[in-house]
Amino acid sequence: MRRLFCGIALMSAFVCSSACDPEQMPQTAPSGEVATFSAQVLSANQPTFVAGNEANGSGFAAMSIGINRGSEGAIVNATAEVGVSLTGYPSSTVFSRAELYRGDLSGTGSLIADLGIGPGSVILSSGTGTIGAGGIQLPPPIVQEMLTQPSNFFIMLSTVANPNGVARGQFFRQ
Repeated sequence: MRRLFCGIALMSAFVCSSACDPEQMPQTAPSGEVATFSAQVLSANQPTFVAGNEANGSGFAAMSIGINRGSEGAIVNATAEVGVSLTGYPSSTVFSRAELYRGDLSGTGSLIADLGIGPGSVILSSGTGTIGAGGIQLPPPIVQEMLTQPSNFFIMLSTVANPNGVARGQFFRQ
């Protein structure tokens, strides 16, 4: 009986030390941190020519990023939600893309996320409408840079008539 008790005690100690080992524990814990950004989306920010009456449209983009940090404080994952309110566009405007870019507002930038809209997914009523996307996974190094240098990032909207972009907006942290 004594051997059985010692065996169980040793096994329990081993299991507890393995289960309680910080190196074996998940390093991600929701931190509840949310960073918010906004951007004025204008055709004037678009470096390529914007054809037709779509050049009169504009918008306001808001982005919130839920951030999870590991035990060392580094970002381990982040999820974004983006909403864009649109105004001044012809009712016939067909939005084809909404994308987030890293780079200078006047350049081409590098794509970091496609918001997943396609032709017909944005309905304009009297020239106004909204674009919304959620659950966008962003790489931790990108999010860290967004926190410290949000002006390195912009949103670009494209339409069927202006496939190279109809409007852009540079992000600012709120």
